Amino acid sequence: MFAEREFRTPYEAFTAVQGWAEANGMSAEITSGQGTSNQQVELKKRSRREPRWLPVTLTLSISPELDDLLDNMADEMGVPKGEAILKAIGLLKIALDAKREGKGIGILDDELDVEQEITI
Repeated sequence: MFAEREFRTPYEAFTAVQGWAEANGMSAEITSGQGTSNQQVELKKRSRREPRWLPVTLTLSISPELDDLLDNMADEMGVPKGEAILKAIGLLKIALDAKREGKGIGILDDELDVEQEITI
């Protein structure tokens, strides 16, 4: 796999193996010798349910008006825009889960009466 490549440190070698494993649907884990030059690494096939270890970078093009709205909402929550988007995705997931279960989402007033039903 890396026969012709020279690594300066065990960490550099492990990082290369980890990247290869990730690209091939596996995980790499140091099983012994951590911190030495004689590390043993175990490769495991990753299940679909196991979370990815490397974050995915997403590029998003939005209108200036939507960017202003996102800025305002993020400022109101005191979070960066990326975190505001993640919170919005979380709310959408809750709404989709509720819809799948035959339930709904609504905005309630002080007496717990539905002021507005949110549909998706």
